Amino acid sequence: MRIVSWNIERGYHPHAIVKQLQDLKADVYLLYELDRGNKRTHGVDMFTMIKEGLGLAGEYVREFKEIDSVWRRIIPLGGPGGGEIGNAIFSRYSILNYHSIELPTQSPLIYQRTTLIPELFQPRLGCRQAQIFEIETECGRLTVASAHLELWRAGWKHRLKQLDTVIQQINSKNVILAGDFNNIGGALRASLLRDHGSGEVRHIRQWLKKQALTDPFDDIDTTCGRFGIKAKIDWIAGSATLKIEAVRLIHTALCDHSCLVVDYSMSG
Repeated sequence: MRIVSWNIERGYHPHAIVKQLQDLKADVYLLYELDRGNKRTHGVDMFTMIKEGLGLAGEYVREFKEIDSVWRRIIPLGGPGGGEIGNAIFSRYSILNYHSIELPTQSPLIYQRTTLIPELFQPRLGCRQAQIFEIETECGRLTVASAHLELWRAGWKHRLKQLDTVIQQINSKNVILAGDFNNIGGALRASLLRDHGSGEVRHIRQWLKKQALTDPFDDIDTTCGRFGIKAKIDWIAGSATLKIEAVRLIHTALCDHSCLVVDYSMSG
């Protein structure tokens, strides 16, 4: 059973991204930051495009309405909006008991205001989301959780609260948890010192161990590189009932995140 977890960074190269996903021939795809109708990606609907390209069942959840603003052109980091952005899951197996959950957001984070960074260059409405579902594999039922955690003004305590919110929704012995955990935000001092959140990586590893989840990329320290910052912020972990058969970390010029690929087997 092949699992793919990948932040596609909005979909600036839509056809190449779909081709990359097709070539991976995965059973389950967990994807983050899919643009739908934004000017920065020429109005592409990445969810529909990927769903049709893979020919698989899928579910999408919107995280933010990307409010178009003159500030997005003055400070182009967020890119022109006008549409929305969200996350998606696709599966070769039937998707069972699917639901999405809003992740808790700390009160100072008000995206729709355009007076402070990051809201100045990226005015938005919405919040971070997680997707949880089950699949019935040849060897039994598996629960999969996919989460995109907060970046701006959020430190470990806030992201820990978001992780706890996700794990509390799961009651299964066969579990995969994956996502873009954004574990560099709020660590300005560490970033300036080129530490880039390595302390939070240790916290996440300890948290995963507490949940009895194994990280197949435990020896990897970089999955994302942008603005001179290189850090491990993309994660996938499985319960002890899952055997890791093969792992692959794909660095690509298509986006700023590496693609995580894991082949698992599960005892019946």
